[in-house]
Amino acid sequence: MYVFVLSKTGKRLMPTHAAKARKLLKEKKAKIVSRNPFTIQLTYQTTEYTQNLTVKLDPGFRKGGVALQSNDKIIFQGEITHRRYINQPTKGQVLVVRRQRRRARRYRIRYRAPRFDNRRRPEGWLPPTIKAKADVLINVLKVLAKYAPITRAIIEAGSFDTHKMQDPDIKPEDYQNGRQKGFKNVKEYVKHRDRRCINCGAEIKEVHHLKQKAKGGTDNPDNLVALCEKCHRLVTLGKLKLDISPGREFKGAAFINAAKNYIVSEIKKFIPEVVIQKGWQTKEERERLNLPKTHINDAIAMGTYGQSVYIPDISGYEIRPRQRAVRQQYLSEPEKGGVFKRYRHPWQNIAGIKRGDLCRDKKTNQLVRVDTLLSSGRLNARVLKTGHRLVNIVPDRLQIVERAKGLMFLPRKEGKPALLP
Repeated sequence: MYVFVLSKTGKRLMPTHAAKARKLLKEKKAKIVSRNPFTIQLTYQTTEYTQNLTVKLDPGFRKGGVALQSNDKIIFQGEITHRRYINQPTKGQVLVVRRQRRRARRYRIRYRAPRFDNRRRPEGWLPPTIKAKADVLINVLKVLAKYAPITRAIIEAGSFDTHKMQDPDIKPEDYQNGRQKGFKNVKEYVKHRDRRCINCGAEIKEVHHLKQKAKGGTDNPDNLVALCEKCHRLVTLGKLKLDISPGREFKGAAFINAAKNYIVSEIKKFIPEVVIQKGWQTKEERERLNLPKTHINDAIAMGTYGQSVYIPDISGYEIRPRQRAVRQQYLSEPEKGGVFKRYRHPWQNIAGIKRGDLCRDKKTNQLVRVDTLLSSGRLNARVLKTGHRLVNIVPDRLQIVERAKGLMFLPRKEGKPALLP
């Protein structure tokens, strides 16, 4: 693993190997300025010569890859994991609950007439869910550019023709004459397509999602089937299984098509040279280097242009955004009759300690990361080195080492996910 280095005056120097960083720290020739990612600053005067450093980004809908290359050597590699899908049925469906709370709060405070129909969107506007994912990719490069002398960026930003992906033999006139032409909406088209209940042949009453929207399904006609009321109820209850697989999804292609220009334009603001690469070029280079298909390997292969690249045996990083505070709209939940019942503690911190903060356990002298703030005024934390969880500990037992950040750089071994704090 390589460690980022700053000079005594704060200038970004070339990253160094972890063994050398440990030696400098032991001899008091350097000090730690960041543990996320790990960065040291020299305490003695030295030359500030640097080489050209290239950052390579492979954006993706669920995950992405990033790598740093100096000449023909990879010195940093990481996999970027985005937040949960907007409808993924995980811990409280974070974004769905947030949307529901926000809408309810608007009507609860006072009546405001809907104005979204006459609001003009600024040029380059992106839907919030797409922009959030794009901002994660941009912020990762901002952090790397903060600690490393990056002079060039290579970004994969291809275009996807989703019509051709569905029908390779599509003709130019078919783009204006799609299968839903002449129908008011998707539901009307699905009913016309299936005509009768696909299970029993009865009259159509409902349209069913083969892959539920709560699990990431879409309103694409290939994910919808027509059912009668009885069959739809049985399928919903799990008493009837349909031997039909949902169609192919194009969420990832839609994300890249919508966000690529925004990502490139934002990165150009802090990296002087930005090079665009197509997906087929990345595939050719990855196959030439005989690397398996992963986001990290895609990032490593980008921009090699037929040349060899040295990939040292270094552990990569798992990079992911992390929620730092409890939003105000989560603090109370209205019950019947307008009574508010607090289901989370009202504090953003306990004794100055927030979620995600890196602390030192005074009892064992180990580094721990705060996991949960309890309403009792105590904390849950996880030991950074072993992953052992500390439950219901008093805040006086912890000493803050480093404040939490919006991005977590978690070292991991190849093929094994990082143990999340």
